[in-house]
Amino acid sequence: MQVTVYTKPGCSICDTALRLVGKLTARYDLQVTEVNILDDPLAYEKYKERIPVIEVTDVQVGQLSAPITELVMHSYFMAARRVMSRGSAGGKRRFWPFVRTGNPPK
Repeated sequence: MQVTVYTKPGCSICDTALRLVGKLTARYDLQVTEVNILDDPLAYEKYKERIPVIEVTDVQVGQLSAPITELVMHSYFMAARRVMSRGSAGGKRRFWPFVRTGNPPK
């Protein structure tokens, strides 16, 4: 499963998210790409207030953004795995599971 993690240097919650992704890499067969948003102006504009952001790029299952817990990350990767196992007749498979994308509403 291809995963992109958007981060920036000096971000402690980004470091924590990367450690969690690393911990789950073998279990979910993750191929991880880290993108430093300071090196990518478009990513910076899109994610500057939301990092870290984790996105499975094999299928469209939304994104995870801070705060990210291990439990939420497990749910996200399991949902992506289910979608991938269903197959598709071409193009990206789409499914929007429950995904925590930032702070819950108050």
